[in-house]
Amino acid sequence: HVPLATDANFSALLHQGSIGADPDRDLMIIYLAGHGSRAAALQTDLPDYQSLIPISAQSLARSLATARIKRRIIIVSACYAGTWIKPLASSDTIVITAAAADRTSFGCDDRREYTVFGDAFINGPLRSGASLQEAFEYLKKRVAAEETRQGATPSLPQAYIGERMREIWSAKSSVAVDR
Repeated sequence: HVPLATDANFSALLHQGSIGADPDRDLMIIYLAGHGSRAAALQTDLPDYQSLIPISAQSLARSLATARIKRRIIIVSACYAGTWIKPLASSDTIVITAAAADRTSFGCDDRREYTVFGDAFINGPLRSGASLQEAFEYLKKRVAAEETRQGATPSLPQAYIGERMREIWSAKSSVAVDR
């Protein structure tokens, strides 16, 4: 009774979200979390749903262009998430990933609400008004410390900052969020 996270549904959502938006001023933030593949796609392996087309970096880039969503911050919490950077990179884009292109992400567990990356990003310094840059530096340290503690292979979170997004990357938030 909820829409599946498929390419078609996500494309429709982006189109709806762009209605009335000013592509030169408005900013869209997209947070994707799931099981990632080396092919820059989120897996959609569900029983009896063989025809599902997964959300991929290429399909997301096409959908963003079609919806005229130019200024965007895209966070990908998935294994091999670094593969999403190149297809999405533009001067008006920030891409933050939980892992390098050749690495699995860290801290997935069905008993957790977020991965270690997700928790550090969502519940870390960003909540108290830190810049994206400060939040990213914090989450890299937190993920690395937890990986070291558990003896895991480093996931190496990545960030790409388009040239016209540098001010947004380093700007402190004027709004702190309490949970």
